Amino acid sequence: MISIIESVISEFRQCFSRDAAFSWFSIVIFGLIIRFDHHGISSIIRWLMPDPACYDPMPRFFRASSWDSEELLNYWIKTSVSRYPLIKFNGRPLLIGDGIKIAKESSKTPGVKSLHQDSENSGRGEYISGHHFGYAGLLVGRPEKTFCLPLQGQIHEGVGARRHDIKIGGEPTMVTRMANLVIRTAEQTGFPCYVTLDACFSTGPAFLTFGEAVNDNGEQSVHLITRAKNNYVGYLVPEDSLLGKYEGWLRTASSDCPSEGVVRSVIQAEFLSSLGKVPADRTLRMIRGRGRETSSDIAA
Repeated sequence: MISIIESVISEFRQCFSRDAAFSWFSIVIFGLIIRFDHHGISSIIRWLMPDPACYDPMPRFFRASSWDSEELLNYWIKTSVSRYPLIKFNGRPLLIGDGIKIAKESSKTPGVKSLHQDSENSGRGEYISGHHFGYAGLLVGRPEKTFCLPLQGQIHEGVGARRHDIKIGGEPTMVTRMANLVIRTAEQTGFPCYVTLDACFSTGPAFLTFGEAVNDNGEQSVHLITRAKNNYVGYLVPEDSLLGKYEGWLRTASSDCPSEGVVRSVIQAEFLSSLGKVPADRTLRMIRGRGRETSSDIAA
């Protein structure tokens, strides 16, 4: 296992302009893998047990100019696509995106803000102070055993959210930030992808954002798969054979009777819904009877 991790880390040497920065990168990655708590740099020092004097220079690694985080993430995505078996559907890999809100004790930490807690757990407060992260991962493995490989993440609410450019979708929101994160990830994989998101992302801005993202071949870069909300309304178009039955008496907008669009909608409601739920108003009685009401009749 150590040799495999070492071979993966060694591929990132080209992302660093200095040997010292790459050495610190390797130390940090191994420290994040073996630690059992989440106390930042203190956890890495505690579990790797290096010289305590290493604590002061380690924070400087994260501010060094010898490497760029965006370049590192781009190379990680390319490495993931080339090294790991992708689970594809219709020739498209499947991305998985979601957000997570992590509570923080300190209110002065950059990016910490008051967040509404959407969890159904009654033991949690309605509002927490913390970070809101958005993550995108890639489904890899075998058909009988799959898992999500994290590719990249970013802060979606707080001061850090302002640093990310929203190229598609207009106003920066939690939904458009997640959509742009997924689109950028899909473009970096080099494949048109599917993505599965939670139902909270099943909104108009998300669909419009994904619809505007196309690749060089004019294909949609990402197709969204999500669960529709329970307040959505769908309309079925009646078959041509059904409307052809009433072709002789469909009216136009200039006639005394309702327009063709109104008549079509009532026919659709009559044949595709329960008759007990259709209101028996004058328009429906007129259509069922196929009568031609005059202007005086309608006025009455």
